Amino acid sequence: MKKLRLKKKYKIFLIYLGIFFIGSVILYLFIPRNDVEFRNDVEEISLKAGEVKRLEARFKGEGNNQVIYSIEDTAIADIDENGNVLAKKIGKTIVYAGSHKNKKQSKIKLSVTKDNLFDSFGHINIKSDLSQIQEVDSKQQLRIDLDELFQKNKIIYSSTNSNIVDVDQQGTLYIKGEGITKIILNIENTDIYKNIEIQSQKKVQHVKSLSLDKNIKSTLEEGETMKLSVSINPESVNNKDLSFSSSEPTIASVDDKGVVRGLRPGLTTITITGKKIQHKIYVSKTIGYLTKQMLEAAGIDECNKIMIVAHPDDETLWGGGHLLRDKYFILCLTNSFNEVRKDEFYKAIEYIGAKGIILSYPDLNNGTKSNWEHNKEGVRKDVDMVLGFKEWETIATHSPIGMNSRLDTIQAAILLPKLHAFKNYELDKRNEYAELYTEYLKGYVIIPYVPERYISSWAQYTILLNSENERDYLQEELKKKSIPTMIYYPTPLHKQTVYSKYNFNLDDLKNCEKVSKICLSLPMHPYLDNETVKNVTNNLISILEEYRKNG
Repeated sequence: MKKLRLKKKYKIFLIYLGIFFIGSVILYLFIPRNDVEFRNDVEEISLKAGEVKRLEARFKGEGNNQVIYSIEDTAIADIDENGNVLAKKIGKTIVYAGSHKNKKQSKIKLSVTKDNLFDSFGHINIKSDLSQIQEVDSKQQLRIDLDELFQKNKIIYSSTNSNIVDVDQQGTLYIKGEGITKIILNIENTDIYKNIEIQSQKKVQHVKSLSLDKNIKSTLEEGETMKLSVSINPESVNNKDLSFSSSEPTIASVDDKGVVRGLRPGLTTITITGKKIQHKIYVSKTIGYLTKQMLEAAGIDECNKIMIVAHPDDETLWGGGHLLRDKYFILCLTNSFNEVRKDEFYKAIEYIGAKGIILSYPDLNNGTKSNWEHNKEGVRKDVDMVLGFKEWETIATHSPIGMNSRLDTIQAAILLPKLHAFKNYELDKRNEYAELYTEYLKGYVIIPYVPERYISSWAQYTILLNSENERDYLQEELKKKSIPTMIYYPTPLHKQTVYSKYNFNLDDLKNCEKVSKICLSLPMHPYLDNETVKNVTNNLISILEEYRKNG
């Protein structure tokens, strides 16, 4: 009986085991399994609108089955057969990877966020050049390219301020007013944007000509003022700013409003830029500067010898070492208005133990000798006062012909160590900077050159311009930028007093005449640097280009 029961239980066990086995087979064959997996165990990703990201999925041990990708909401994102996800609109969806054969799937959550209204992924390419300022009352057609992902999509155009720039749905820009605004390009049915900044202004009108009021005076009394009345053609020009300058600011000054003040006797030229015009003004009433009290305060009573010089630096050039041995009173006729030169003058005479005074008659102006014709009476009066102040043991001044200048002991002592520096350092540096000038300025001006087998110490680096007006304009503009220049020499040799008796044939010297009017020497010394040379040449080229462009 027991055997029968055990046998029955064994049969039941076998039946259950068979049922379990058959069920397992059925489950294996017919129930889908999650055998596709995304690499790197990614469960969720976040993309910005317009961003593209590659996802990779694979099968677990099932041979070469192809992975099929899909997205739950294709309005938010798309995915191609290679797993490249393109984020289109803000939102959330699910990315699936599976098999078409048995629909085995794995999934990743996808969030799409906004990218600050800017197409940073290069889907929208602007081909139109909008970097220039646009003119009011004009229009321009936008030219764009869309990448291949959006070839079938339209672009929706809009403006942040249609009163400045309006745009239609064909991409035509209508420039209506002055200002700055943005044009927004949106790929249809996406949150992918591109914005373009556009600046606009009214059509720029340039000054064609300037003219002075016919009633403007050409003569002023000392201390008198007058306002220059200037007409601008056309009247509708955008920029009516004018600048004024005086060729002899110690004779007559002019402010930025065009108010001219006569300061001292002489002739000056007022230049008005915008379109360059000039007006000559003569300041009348000749007077001298000096008084007895001024001379006494300057220490004239302590001196028994006098030296009269034209410029602040002539007290050593002409005086030499004997200024250190004798008590001289030095009368300097020019440059008291130049605070730097004035200070240098008084320091120099204090150092050598002399006394002196510096006057305000004009000197060189922008490298050009001032016209002294209208200062003669004032100079004569001041010189006569000094000469008549007392009995002088010695009166020294310039030779009207020339001079013979020899080194004194002090100058020689300074020069000897200077020669070593010149040989070992300075000569090479001068040539180095001359080569830089030549490299930068070639093609813009006539540059100096050194013949083959020769060398130059480059005492000056002198260029030639196209005309005297161009030279003068360039020099004045460089001066405004604190770049010094000089003219060596404004008066040709054959016109100087020492050669007056030779009766030169001026036709034979026409090149000399011409060069003296168009030459200009740039900063040149061994203690320049490459940056300084570059700054000088960049400014020079810029000024020349503007001058030549505007005529």
